Amino acid sequence: MTRVPSIHWSLVAVIAAATACSDDGVPAAEESGDTTASGESDTIDTTISTTAATNPSTTADSSGSSDGDTTGPTATCGDGVIGGDEACDGDDLGGATCASESFGRGTLMCASDCTFDASGCTPAAECGNDLVEDGEDCDGSDLADATCTTEGFDDGELACSNQCTFDTAACVSFTCGDGEVNGTDQCEAGDLGGATCEGAGFGDGEVACTEGCQLDYAGCCGDGTLGSDEVCDGEDFGGQTCADFGPFQGSLICNATCDAVSTDACTSCGDGVIEGEEECEGDDLQGNDCTTIPGAFLGGALSCGADCRYDTSECLACGNDIVDAGEDCDGEAFDGATCIDLGYTGGVIACSAECGFDDAACSDLQTYDVAFCRVQFPIEIVESPGAEVTVYGRLYAGGLTDLSGVNDPAPAVFGQVGYGPDGSDPALTDGWVWSAAVSNDGYGPGSPGYEMNNDEAMATLVVPELGTYDFAYRFTGNDGATWLYCDGGDAGSSDGYAPADAGQLTSE
Repeated sequence: MTRVPSIHWSLVAVIAAATACSDDGVPAAEESGDTTASGESDTIDTTISTTAATNPSTTADSSGSSDGDTTGPTATCGDGVIGGDEACDGDDLGGATCASESFGRGTLMCASDCTFDASGCTPAAECGNDLVEDGEDCDGSDLADATCTTEGFDDGELACSNQCTFDTAACVSFTCGDGEVNGTDQCEAGDLGGATCEGAGFGDGEVACTEGCQLDYAGCCGDGTLGSDEVCDGEDFGGQTCADFGPFQGSLICNATCDAVSTDACTSCGDGVIEGEEECEGDDLQGNDCTTIPGAFLGGALSCGADCRYDTSECLACGNDIVDAGEDCDGEAFDGATCIDLGYTGGVIACSAECGFDDAACSDLQTYDVAFCRVQFPIEIVESPGAEVTVYGRLYAGGLTDLSGVNDPAPAVFGQVGYGPDGSDPALTDGWVWSAAVSNDGYGPGSPGYEMNNDEAMATLVVPELGTYDFAYRFTGNDGATWLYCDGGDAGSSDGYAPADAGQLTSE
């Protein structure tokens, strides 16, 4: 028989017993059809022996029986399941945390050897070292700049408990109505702190204390609020006007002691006499016209209103960005007028300093109807601020772009690429920034996604500051008089502009 090197004889006994009998009591040699008469094998399986030797829970007595479990799982570090003597395995921490391992806050992790890695934990706080640490409100004399006030009280002395939590026993809260003027109180019932109307700069009257313990000067003459014992106060007449004292207009006057109303400034508008606060009477404008009264009017017709005040509705105020009567335009306001309305075929209308149309930039160029456009490529841009990206757009204008199968430029037909607020419509939203596009002269049958009836433009988009934006194209066929806006959807402008289909620009 061949000798078995370095194998404990007790294990050999186990193997021999296993070889001699199967589970049903029949000799293994007979079950397997072993024709060796002696039932002995010339060699012993060292794999089995090695397995037995490495499983200390398996032992055999002299009868060949085993008193240990030979089927239990073997721990494997890295399989994500805690086993054997492992403290953890991958994301399986067995419920352990920094705190449970005697640290402070943070994130407990598992090392490659299945032991805890506490590098992400903070040290456990040590209450009593006069240093506020993680998890403590305070520590001894270190209150972390907290006071009774920061803790919701009005005054007092904040302290620290032996458990390093705030001790507010010496903090106090002031209460309005406790009879003492303190905290935010200005007064208490019967205690005005010496406050008087005269001392506050008002006239006669009585100072009161509100339910919120604040001084109330409403009863003082001159505070502009009608008090209970006052007839008037400043401009407060309790709703009365000159009309309550006769067929008058104008303004009432309150006397210095708030106990009488004067009608000296009331007037009778319409009696032909300019008096009081009247500016005019009928046709009597006191020699004024639109240019001589406040308002920076340039001209027009001044009149007198039914209230004997100047009526400036027909005066011209060029420069206020409102098209007033007698003006063609004002600043950027044109009331919808374009060069086409002035008889031109295109161009950009302007407004003169005198609020008249300036047609210097209008033109008689051959114009076209841009019926379709689309952002062609790219549809999404993710770049850093200042980066320059070439963006392509396509358009269709009947009688122009369908002539040759390549680009057919015309002076009045051009496009622009622009970016603006995320989710906005460039035709309706201010804040879009536009850059001029040029004809892509390389466009033709060999171009990606070639469309023989469409022309292609290209423009450089400079990525703005950090943020998220939409970008789009717009094209004109009448030298900028009108624009067609287009998104990046397959249908382009055919189904209208949709912010959801706009190009997406991320500056990061």
